[in-house]
Amino acid sequence: MFEIEKPKDRKEFQNCPEHTGPAVLVDVVDRGEKEVEYNKEKKVINKFTLSWLTDEKMDNGEPFIVFDWFTRSLHPKSKFAGAFRQIMGRGISEEDYTDGKFDVEKLIGTGALVQVTHNQVGEKTYANIESYMKLPKGMAAPEIPADFTRLKDREKNEVVSDDEIPF
Repeated sequence: MFEIEKPKDRKEFQNCPEHTGPAVLVDVVDRGEKEVEYNKEKKVINKFTLSWLTDEKMDNGEPFIVFDWFTRSLHPKSKFAGAFRQIMGRGISEEDYTDGKFDVEKLIGTGALVQVTHNQVGEKTYANIESYMKLPKGMAAPEIPADFTRLKDREKNEVVSDDEIPF
């Protein structure tokens, strides 16, 4: 007999509201190679996401997590280099490299002020991080919940596919 399980009820997705507020970096996820179109030319490039836990709460009381996508590049004009400057209040320096490499995971736990905006694509609305700013003096980032588990450390059946992540 060949059987297929009944799909589990998916929880209703709730978009993070548009706002500007403190957030903390809780995860860095390598998304691998993605096909993109740039200047009417298709390319395959390596992408990663930064996952930010915000101070805004869902209806169930849990904090929203918003993802931001980046090309795996440290070029001074790259989106990631610009975001780093905004978050840290400085550019990437030689001291940030270890053996010629920059470990993005070292930024986990870093706080920033994030501006979340909505982007409508067809019928779907996505919450996106429009900009970052170094946290002002006296403003604290949200705490990372003690029970938070990074994507790479979750059980296989807990892992969310790229198709389920709103961006």
